[in-house]
Amino acid sequence: MRKTVIIILLLLSLLMLVSSHSEIVSSTLPNIPPTNTIAAKTPDSSQRADLPKKHAEYRKITPQEAQAIMSDSTVILDVRTRAEYNHEGHVANAVSLPHDEIKENAQTVINDLGQTILVYGQIGCWSELAAKALIQLGYMDVYDFGGLDEWTGEIVGNWLHQSYFNYFGDPLPPDIVTAIDVTTVFKINDETQEYSIRLTGRNVKSYGVSHHDAKYYIMHNRNQIETVTITDSSGVVLQEIDGLIIGSPGYDNITYGLSFDDWNFDGYLDIGLRSADGGTMRADPHYYWLWDNSLEQFVENKELMDISDVSTISVEPETSMISAYTGYSWEGGRTRFFEYMDGHYVLVFSVEWFHELEHDWHPRLIIEELVDGVMSITERFLEPGEDVGPKTSVRPSPP
Repeated sequence: MRKTVIIILLLLSLLMLVSSHSEIVSSTLPNIPPTNTIAAKTPDSSQRADLPKKHAEYRKITPQEAQAIMSDSTVILDVRTRAEYNHEGHVANAVSLPHDEIKENAQTVINDLGQTILVYGQIGCWSELAAKALIQLGYMDVYDFGGLDEWTGEIVGNWLHQSYFNYFGDPLPPDIVTAIDVTTVFKINDETQEYSIRLTGRNVKSYGVSHHDAKYYIMHNRNQIETVTITDSSGVVLQEIDGLIIGSPGYDNITYGLSFDDWNFDGYLDIGLRSADGGTMRADPHYYWLWDNSLEQFVENKELMDISDVSTISVEPETSMISAYTGYSWEGGRTRFFEYMDGHYVLVFSVEWFHELEHDWHPRLIIEELVDGVMSITERFLEPGEDVGPKTSVRPSPP
């Protein structure tokens, strides 16, 4: 009996000890709710550095839609190679940034992530890659309008220094033909009143179509002066010269080929007007009108026109001669000198020089002079085989 009581007391003590230990452990642990009552909470995305940033969507548009978007604030990005950009032409105002340089240099070229960017390549493959790369860099307003092959607007800067357009039978640009109307004030000499000379005509961009490339090229930009009108200081028309066919280069938009010189050494300025881009090498064809003081008007001089058809002519005031230089490419040339006698230009002196390639650049000189009314060879220099050293450049002067 006593043994039974002792066992019961030991069991009660053990139970009390276990209960006391449970309370201590319970008091040191947080109050965790049951598993089935835990609410899932998603962290604030603004506080998650590992989440990807939101990017703009890739957008593909047509070249016509791109033209409608273009403005002074739009960046047009050419993502072809720099060689293609420089030598094969590009969209006007486009900036070169090759597609394989975008990750490295985009921020240098375009520092505003909100800038409107229009991207193009050659056929559209690189433009898509480039547009998506820009979007990944954070640019928000990017459009891919394909390749230059589909572009119908002007293309500038090709290796021929010509403008060309993709050709699909569309009408030519409106500025193919534009009007020319310019006026210059001049004095024939210090003793006369001022005169005005007015040039009217049109600027014409000639073009050619390449059916193979499906392009048409603006090959020349020429000024066609059709009428010259001369008036005095009171506005009275003294002379009008029309029926001209002049095609001087379009880059000459300051003088339009107009010049004033005293071509017959009578103390009065005469008029020269470029008539073409050039004939033989170094030719500078002009129309010429010389002032006739007895008629008080300008008279066309066909002799000067004929000389300038094959030579570049200039006034030599020191000798009162007209020089006419004609080049034979790099192998030589000829300079003739004319005097104005009794209303005509008379050849009085000529020097011709050339190089013999077979004789190690031996130059030859042949001099002709007017003798008894006939041009005759008066001197020869450097016969074949005579060594004169390295190649020299010769530009003779009159005697």
